[in-house]
Amino acid sequence: MRKILLSIFCSALTGIASSQILGNLVSIVPDSAIQGQTLTTTITLPQGSWMMASPPCDNYGIYLERQGEIIYCTGFQPMWMDVTVADFTIPQLATPGFYNVYLAGATWDPWFWQCSTIGYWEMLSGFEITGGINSIVGPESITKAWVNYDALTNEIIVRQEIPNSDLEIYDYQGRTIYRRNLNGKDVSLQVNLSPGIYYYRLNNNTGKFPVVRK
Repeated sequence: MRKILLSIFCSALTGIASSQILGNLVSIVPDSAIQGQTLTTTITLPQGSWMMASPPCDNYGIYLERQGEIIYCTGFQPMWMDVTVADFTIPQLATPGFYNVYLAGATWDPWFWQCSTIGYWEMLSGFEITGGINSIVGPESITKAWVNYDALTNEIIVRQEIPNSDLEIYDYQGRTIYRRNLNGKDVSLQVNLSPGIYYYRLNNNTGKFPVVRK
């Protein structure tokens, strides 16, 4: 009975360890894609991470997740200390929005040549998936829209070919910060934004711009 209880206890500990968070990822570059896109990303971990654990056991150890929707990497390669290159193919029907990024740490049993996941590094809302080919970012878009922010005057500057359009500004969590219908091709809007990265929708265009205090 004691052996059975010990076995159950060890199994429970293994389950807990396999789902623990090892820390926060530093970055993923690029940090966005459109539906149907195939891309190669560079994922940077905190310094010394590979001294805590080995790279993932397989492709299922690196993935994007949003409300239970998971996109696994199609291949990966540790490049140098604490940097991994991972390939993704974004499904055509992937839900647009912000996805959490996860990268597993593992241990190897040299006797049985067996790999076990011990936890994950994460980046919450670190990767954005947007709509398909009609949602290309910024000045290369079909309607030639451009959005930026002047931190000195607290103004959003918009230049566009379509004089009547709807502008929405939202943060990295997808929360709408500002929304307005615009009349005119060159528009300045007085909006006070805190420092950070912001995203916009302007008709069929999407993009992002930084706010840096000067």
